[in-house]
Formats: sequence, structure tokens, C-alpha cells
Amino acid sequence: MARIEECIAGEESWWAYALDVLGHTGLGTAYALVPVAACVWLGWGTGWAMISGVVFALTGGVVREVVQYKKSGKLHLLDRSLDALQHILGAPLALGFMFIVRSL
Repeated sequence: MARIEECIAGEESWWAYALDVLGHTGLGTAYALVPVAACVWLGWGTGWAMISGVVFALTGGVVREVVQYKKSGKLHLLDRSLDALQHILGAPLALGFMFIVRSL
């Protein structure tokens, strides 16, 4: 996985960073899927589904980055902050997936 600092410095490719973003988005989708599914199943509407999805995805992302920091001992503040925020991209994907499943 590429850090943003390495890409800016030219040490890593932006494609490697794009794969990193894609991985965090996938994890965010996994974190958001259950609360989004619950909101859709209960009929609470897309607003509540998105809010709960974003909250769970961001919380999961922050917890993951704190654990990664504890394991490595290196802060990389900009990269860890962006990584945590990139989990949020999974919330609309989870909502879209639930609408596809519901339409079947």
C-alpha cells in the first residue's frame, strides 16, 4: 500500500495509492453494510441509511487506523487521516448494494 507522502515525493505511483483508496472503500462498505441494511429493511429512508452508514464506516476506519498506528508505531498523520476518511466512500456503495438486493 502506498502512502500519500510517498506519491507526492514521487517514490510510489498514483496507481498504488488508488488501490489503497479502493481497499479502504471496500472496508468502509463492509463496515456500513449492516446498519444500512437495517435502515432499508426497517423503511427508515435513505437519509437515515446514509447517516448510519457514514457513522459506522468512519468509526470503523478510525479504529482501524488507530490499531495500525499501534502496530507500526509510526504516525504518518496525513496518510492515516485520509485513510480513515476514505472509508466513508463505502457508505453510498452499501446503500446502492442494498437497493439492488431489494429490487430483486
